[in-house]
This record gives sequence, structure tokens and C-alpha cells, in this order.
Amino acid sequence: MIALILAFSAFAASPDTSPPAKAATNGAREESSMTLESAARLRDPFKKFIAKQKFTGPKTPELERHNLDEFKLVGIITGPKRSKALLNGPDGKMYIVAINTHIGVRKGIIRKIAPGYISVEERVMNLLGEEEKIESVLEMKDKLKDKENL
Repeated sequence: MIALILAFSAFAASPDTSPPAKAATNGAREESSMTLESAARLRDPFKKFIAKQKFTGPKTPELERHNLDEFKLVGIITGPKRSKALLNGPDGKMYIVAINTHIGVRKGIIRKIAPGYISVEERVMNLLGEEEKIESVLEMKDKLKDKENL
């Protein structure tokens, strides 16, 4: 903007322009047009800045990213109101789950937590293309029994 004012004042001061001066004013005009273009790209400082984010949809919880067979039942936590289970995931993380917790890629729901095992109801597609509910069981492995079998 300042370059544009300077170029205009130089042009107004000398009505008969020589070729070198004309080149200087053309350079100033080009420079001012570059400045105006770049100024148009700048954001308005009086408007709120909102970062553009890509919408990826709802993220699936970590418990629903792996097959049920990949989880290991480590322990059962009993309490006065509810029982909970401690699972070791394939990613090495420990998860505390309760009844009605979603687990597995087949949309499983934990239905029962008992001493030594948990029961999970999973939805699978049968050969006819119909949704069918099956019950899977995750049992706790005893380290002592595994050592005796070796």
C-alpha cells in the first residue's frame, strides 16, 4: 500500500517521465499488486480463527477393534453391587469391563461375569444372511495348572 502511494506521488510530481522512471513506477506497480494479492490471502484479524478439521466419523473404542479370542481374562473383581473383570488386550493394555460392555469386532456384549469366566453374547451372520446371536466364553487360565501340564 505504501509502495502504491509512493509510486503515485512520484508520478504526480513529474508529468514528463523518462524511461528509467517509467520502469521504476512499473516495478512499484507490480510490487504493489503482489502486496494486494498477498493481503487478500491474509485472514481477517477481527474474525475468530476456526481450524478446519476433517470429520472421520465416530472412532471405535479400543475394546471393539480386536477379536474376542485375542483378549485374556486376568482376574475377576467382585464388589457389593457389581462384579467386574480385568482383561489383558492384544495391545498389552489392561481393561476393566463390566456387564453390558461392548467388546470384540462382532459387536459382542458382556452378559455375565462369574468366578473364573465371563460370558459374551456376539452377533454373527449365518449362511442365510440373517443375524444370529451366539454365546462365547472367556475363561481365566490358571498359571499353576499350566505348569503342572508341562
